[in-house]
Amino acid sequence: MTGLSLALTWTARQVPKEGCSAAECEDAFAANELRGRFAVADGASESADAGRWARMLVDGFVGVNSTSGISWLREARSLWSASAGNESVPWYVEEKRSAGAFATLVTLALGPPELEGAGRWQASAVGDSCLFRVRNGQLNKAFPYRDADDFSTRPALVGSRRGAGTADNVRKTSGTWQPADRFFLMTDALAQWFLRACAMDRQPWADLSVAVAAKPEVFTIWVGDRRADRSLRNDDVTLLIVEIAAAC
Repeated sequence: MTGLSLALTWTARQVPKEGCSAAECEDAFAANELRGRFAVADGASESADAGRWARMLVDGFVGVNSTSGISWLREARSLWSASAGNESVPWYVEEKRSAGAFATLVTLALGPPELEGAGRWQASAVGDSCLFRVRNGQLNKAFPYRDADDFSTRPALVGSRRGAGTADNVRKTSGTWQPADRFFLMTDALAQWFLRACAMDRQPWADLSVAVAAKPEVFTIWVGDRRADRSLRNDDVTLLIVEIAAAC
């Protein structure tokens, strides 16, 4: 497939729970700038191999050409079924594995430029991983949650087993992108912090942009500081920023 002829940049940062290693992080992100497809997922800790399932989801989404349909999800589930159970594990792990793995997911698909240099975009979400769009220094889209109080301990999830009812839980939105638009995709703990900051008339997107502009260690310190003051829950944190180039 040829590229979108869309000039954009993307940056991602990830920090595991405090006290955990990067290998123990159950979040995942993926980006395919040539196809204009981006995704962030958060594996549900109570399920088996949740981080691996989150990785399969984001890789599956960004790897396809079409901006519609869920054939990529069927393929991800087939890969899961083929790979699950290939190694010997304790009985209690096998019991969890038999129920499948689960994750939240948010995706973004950018269409090619159309008239006057703008274009269409589509997003979908299952659960509490979120997308925010910033234009002209203002937040003008929050999806699927708009308020920090919307978060709960039991969000909707994408299951690795067929017939897991995913279609009933998918929320979708779409719109028109413009040059210089920025999209922020993130997992739940950071999204909840983001919306709380918005409710206090702050500009959390500015804080995040500064934190990711430097070395990855700076973002790790930034997350640690907010965990220390308890404005950010101690959970895996993943952030993916997509910025469309400004018009010349």
